[in-house]
Amino acid sequence: MRTIRRTGVVPPTLRATGPGGIRTAEWIAGYPANQDFKFYDYWNRTDVRGALYASQGRVCAYCGCELQRGNRGDVDHFRPKAGIADDCYHLGYWWLTYEFANYLLSCRTCNSTYKRNRFPLAQGAERIRFENRELIAEEARVLLDPCVDKLDELLRVDLASVLVPVEPKLGLSEPMLTRVRETIAFFGINDQPELTKARMSVVKKVAKALESGQPDRVRNLAIRYRPNSFVARYMLERNAPAALPTPAQELEWLMRDMLRTLGLILRHRLVHDNERLQIDQDELVWSFAFLLAEPPDGLLGMVRPFLVKHKIEPVVIEKNL
Repeated sequence: MRTIRRTGVVPPTLRATGPGGIRTAEWIAGYPANQDFKFYDYWNRTDVRGALYASQGRVCAYCGCELQRGNRGDVDHFRPKAGIADDCYHLGYWWLTYEFANYLLSCRTCNSTYKRNRFPLAQGAERIRFENRELIAEEARVLLDPCVDKLDELLRVDLASVLVPVEPKLGLSEPMLTRVRETIAFFGINDQPELTKARMSVVKKVAKALESGQPDRVRNLAIRYRPNSFVARYMLERNAPAALPTPAQELEWLMRDMLRTLGLILRHRLVHDNERLQIDQDELVWSFAFLLAEPPDGLLGMVRPFLVKHKIEPVVIEKNL
């Protein structure tokens, strides 16, 4: 788990003039007489996924694992679009179905095994409905939102334990302490051997670099777009803060990673072109488009020169938006 800085540019599919926006407007116009919501997976369109990859990298928003071959990630509705577990009287947050701010890229395990249609609230709290949707920011949700809550300030890694569990930071208020603990338990962050193994691997690499007096060698492990980067960041913050990657270094790494992947896709298409490769290419082009429109941390001067240097015409990319 780590803090995510989401792009503020809405993908065309989800804008008022896009299919997602149009469908939402139709639902609102027909409500409450019509409550038969038919969901189309516009959230899986290439522009939406491209925006998520530009914000998150290929990493699960919840457990921090890498989304590997055969697992492109699920687009999870943070607030479930239909039917809430343990609340049979609630229709779900249907009006947020095509709201980009309600999306997180998740691995299949976190989305289908743990999250599903669950969205717990604090005991006794009232769930927000369409009629009072303007109060949704005040809803007493239990789960931490990586795009809203500053997870780097809420989580720590217990390096003294052999299983290096993720734990709440010391000094949190009692309500926040409860939320952090429940979120960790909700997604089984400390209960899955494969997640523990991945954290242990990062701890070992960072510890070795620190012991040798070469913390810069593991700077890339702390880049927010990489799996389990929270673990590396936590260790470097405590022992070698000067080795932490700057926002510019993080963006440079992301763009280079995207460029390498794009190059491989284009080479593969010369040999055996197929629809899957076309989709992968379109998603990467969209990712570059969103970085051009609103790069993270206000780094407006980085993306265009990078594209020009690597012979990618920014004007062609910008046409998407």
